[in-house]
This record gives sequence, structure tokens and C-alpha cells, in this order.
Amino acid sequence: MGVHRHRVATVPAEDVDSPERTIPRATIVGTAVTAAVYVLGTVAVFAAVPRQVLVNSTAPFTDAAAAMFGGWAGTAVALGASVSAFGALNGWILLQGQVPPAVARDGLVPAGVRQGVAPGHPGCRADRL
Repeated sequence: MGVHRHRVATVPAEDVDSPERTIPRATIVGTAVTAAVYVLGTVAVFAAVPRQVLVNSTAPFTDAAAAMFGGWAGTAVALGASVSAFGALNGWILLQGQVPPAVARDGLVPAGVRQGVAPGHPGCRADRL
């Protein structure tokens, strides 16, 4: 999953100020922040939940939240994870709408595809996207 994030970071380059500077910086900072969040989260789980419970756990972060703050916190973490998953899915859906026009503008598809899929159907022409 992380590899895909780096690969698609350049897709919105046309919509970013100074993309040659901004995209590498955002990639490095984003990777560092994400790594820190994962490491700190994992340390918190190891600190809050006994090893024997973790061995059989299917949701260690909810178990850790429940152990630290009570049962309601485990439910809140599970709900937050669900919202986060739908947010990530929404981001991927929005990103995929930018890929075909970018590929067509860069000339990475055959000319027939760039001109349109169906003759006489202006909505399929890449120059109108």
C-alpha cells in the first residue's frame, strides 16, 4: 500500500504549486509522520495490552483503547477505523478520476484512445476532460 501512495503522488502535479519541490517534500514528510504514528501506536499497544491477549487479538488497537480508557474507547477506535477506511477509499476514487486525463495528456496511450473511444461521442474525448 505504501508503494502505491508514492507512485500516485505525482498524479495531481498539475494542480500543485511548484510540484518539483512540493511533491518530494510532501512525500518525505508524509512518510516520516506516518512512520512515527505507526511506531508510537504500536508501542502504546505493547504497553497497554498483555502479550497473551495480543497473541489471540484480532483488533489490538481496540483492545489497547479498551484497556486504557474502558470499553467505550474500544468501540470508538473501531468506529474511527471504519471512518478512516471509507475516507481512504474516497481518496482513491477521487484520485482515479485524474489518472486517465493525465495519461492521455502525456501521450502515454495510443492516439485512437486519446481522440475518443466512441466516434461521435464528445464525452469520451481526452481533450474535454
